Amino acid sequence: MFCCPDFLKRHKKERNLIKRYTLSLVYICEYFNISLAAFFDEGTDNPVKVKELLAEAKGLDGDSLDLLIGTAKKMKSSKR
Repeated sequence: MFCCPDFLKRHKKERNLIKRYTLSLVYICEYFNISLAAFFDEGTDNPVKVKELLAEAKGLDGDSLDLLIGTAKKMKSSKR
């Protein structure tokens, strides 16, 4: 039978384990002040710094943002 007591016990243990791992991951992200999406983003070398830069950029006007974008592009091209 599919719903035998052993199956239900094992299923409950697995769910509890998943919950514990998920909570641990959430606590790690909170400690580093990053989102879960940023944690799993393999394309970002330093998600904490990227978040800090984005927070600073949100208060800038259009001209300042253009300057920041230009500077970032220049820095990337000189890195190659």
